[in-house]
Order: sequence, then structure tokens, then C-alpha cells
Amino acid sequence: IQKEFDLAPIMEALGAEELLRFADLSDFFSSSQNLYVDKALHSARVEVDEKGTKAAAATAMISFIKSAPDVHQFQADHPFVYLIYNRAKNSLLFSGIFNSP
Repeated sequence: IQKEFDLAPIMEALGAEELLRFADLSDFFSSSQNLYVDKALHSARVEVDEKGTKAAAATAMISFIKSAPDVHQFQADHPFVYLIYNRAKNSLLFSGIFNSP
């Protein structure tokens, strides 16, 4: 059994609707100005068979910045290494190599 839920109506019913429009998220991001949550989703899965039961759940909050910073163009016509780095937490989140443009 697998089910996905849109949490927005539940958040509104609980009085947390401001998070869906604008909220102070400075504890989570280095610059939370103009940051808002666009979607809040929850997915749950339960699997039962003769060996037992497995259950998993995940919640995702998708956020955006209302006015994006300046865009720098990069011509990806050659292999390159990329990193996704969180400056505020001083931590590397993802890294990879792009081989085929």
C-alpha cells in the first residue's frame, strides 16, 4: 500500500498556513529572505508479506526564493565536475561528474 498526501490543507487546518506564503526560515537557510514553501508532500508505504512488514515514510517541503539572484551562464558543452555546497553549514551535499553534453 502506498499513498501520497498534499499537506497544504492539513497545514492550513492546523494554523500553519503562513509557512505556505512566507515564514522566517532563517534557522534552516543562510538567507531566508523572500523564501516560501511551495509544496508540502508526504508519502507513506507499507508492505506486508509472509516474511513480515516493511514501512517507510517521507515528507518533502519544496521551497523557492521569490526573487532569484543574478544568473550566471555556463556552457555545458564539455565534461565538468560539479558540487552542491551549503555555505551556511560548511558542508558538501552532492558531487558528480558530467561526461556527455
